[in-house]
Amino acid sequence: MKYWKRIKLEYEKEIRERTLELITRHSKILDPKDFKGSFIPMPPEFIQHNPYINKAFELYNRTCVEASVYIMWNNLDAIPHIDYQEAVARVNIPILNCENTSTVFYDNVQTKTLLLPTGAPYHAVTNTDYYEVDRVEVNEPTILRISAPHSIVMNEQKAPRLTLTLMLDPDIGKLLDN
Repeated sequence: MKYWKRIKLEYEKEIRERTLELITRHSKILDPKDFKGSFIPMPPEFIQHNPYINKAFELYNRTCVEASVYIMWNNLDAIPHIDYQEAVARVNIPILNCENTSTVFYDNVQTKTLLLPTGAPYHAVTNTDYYEVDRVEVNEPTILRISAPHSIVMNEQKAPRLTLTLMLDPDIGKLLDN
């Protein structure tokens, strides 16, 4: 099974700049005092205000149906888990401090469904005898298999770590096996 795949996106620079601008101007996401959880769904108008997102995925015949950001202040903010969504994969785009950080994939996991403080459900890994099967540095747009157990390991000296994570229609996970 392939856990990740790099993809080339036209407008990557514009997506990154516009995302950071929208987050900085219109939210408190980058304020550690307001931290309520790592996975933060963006309002639907976020995609409208960042038109480069859908332009970038025209090449792949995909449309963005949900945008979220994933913010971490330390390594405890991303315990091993499986995303609670029907999608096989999402595209993650690095926004801030993603150099020398990794998304790590695991096997031999048991999970329990929990709610994040933001209200988003996820499947937390409950056993400790899981083991690493793959990892990738998300320093460029990358398809990640969110239906597989994973976590993020960051450089805690460079916080916050911020990625834009996009769910596409049709599911971008189909490209993992091509």
